[in-house]
Amino acid sequence: MQFRTVDGLTGESLDASIRTFQALGRGTQIVVFVRGQDVWWEGDVGPRARVPSQLPKVTLPPDA
Repeated sequence: MQFRTVDGLTGESLDASIRTFQALGRGTQIVVFVRGQDVWWEGDVGPRARVPSQLPKVTLPPDA
């Protein structure tokens, strides 16, 4: 599969099954992640799980 972002960056994917790509169809909008000139679609990297913070919660003092 080849894809293009609205600002013209392009990417390719071969990590999913052909059925996944066929089910998407041509022209389907997909979620794309961009870092610099590198692009990935969500099917390559999967949705981002929320990682629980290892930092303790600290209450803020009330505004004076």
